Amino acid sequence: MDVSNKNEDITFIKTVLMLVVVAYHSCIFWNGTWFGRAPAISSDGLNILSRWLNSFQMQVFFLVSGYIFCFKRCECNAYQQFKPFMVNKIKRLIVPYIFVSAFWVIPAEVMTHGGGVEKIVKKFVFGTGPSQLWFLLALFWVFLIFWSLNSIFDKPIGGGICRSMSIRHRYHYEAFPSKCVSDLDVAAISDLFLYRI
Repeated sequence: MDVSNKNEDITFIKTVLMLVVVAYHSCIFWNGTWFGRAPAISSDGLNILSRWLNSFQMQVFFLVSGYIFCFKRCECNAYQQFKPFMVNKIKRLIVPYIFVSAFWVIPAEVMTHGGGVEKIVKKFVFGTGPSQLWFLLALFWVFLIFWSLNSIFDKPIGGGICRSMSIRHRYHYEAFPSKCVSDLDVAAISDLFLYRI
C-alpha cells in the first residue's frame, strides 16, 4: 500500500470517528452523567448507545494519532528534531486548547458552575479539570512522552514500559476514578503505540 492510500484510509477513519464523537455527545444527555443532572426524558436505548460509544471512541482517536506519529517518524523520516515537532504540536493542540477554553469552555463553566479566578486557573491553566478539552492536553503530553521514549529506547523496551504503565493505571483508575487530565489515561497512552509493541 502506498503513502497516498494510507493517508486516504486514515482520513476516512478520522472522519468516521468524528461522526462517532458527535453521535456520542448527542446521546450523552440521556445517561445522566453530563453536568450531573438526570435527563428530563429518559431513554434507555440512547443511554446504552452513549455508554457503548464512550467505551472506544477516544481510545481509537489516540491509536490513530499514534499510528500517524510512528508512520511519519519511522517511514517518512519526519519528527526527527524535537523543537520543530513540539512547535507543531503546540500549534495543533495547545493553541486550540487556549482559544476554545477562553471563548467557549471557561465562559460556559462560569455560567453553569460559577467559580472565581483561582478555580479557573487550577482547572484550565494547570489542567486539573479542563472539561471537554481534556483530550487536547492528554494528546500533547502523550506526544511529548512518546517522542522522548522513541528517542531513548528501542521498540521492545518502550513497549514494556507502556504495558507496565497501562497495568498500573488500570488498577489506579478502577480504585480511584477521576476525570482530571492530571490522572492521564495511561491505558490510552499504551494503546497509542500498540501496533509498535
